[in-house]
Amino acid sequence: MNYAYNEGGWTGPIPDWDTEEPIRPEGGYDVRRRLAANLDIEALVERTKSLIIDSSERLVTVEDEEDAQVDRPWREAD
Repeated sequence: MNYAYNEGGWTGPIPDWDTEEPIRPEGGYDVRRRLAANLDIEALVERTKSLIIDSSERLVTVEDEEDAQVDRPWREAD
């Protein structure tokens, strides 16, 4: 794929890897890319969690927390 891209035969989107990196006979490219993707996903999950926690803490007041502990009966909407 590197050869096709570097020689002008690539028709897809620009590769997101270094096309000039020498080919390693032992391989392992898939493992490195998977590890990098997992790190990206874990970072995204942590950022998302912190945003959710931060925004929910700003929305909840002391009165809301006390009301949240009360089990209320089900009501049908009118």
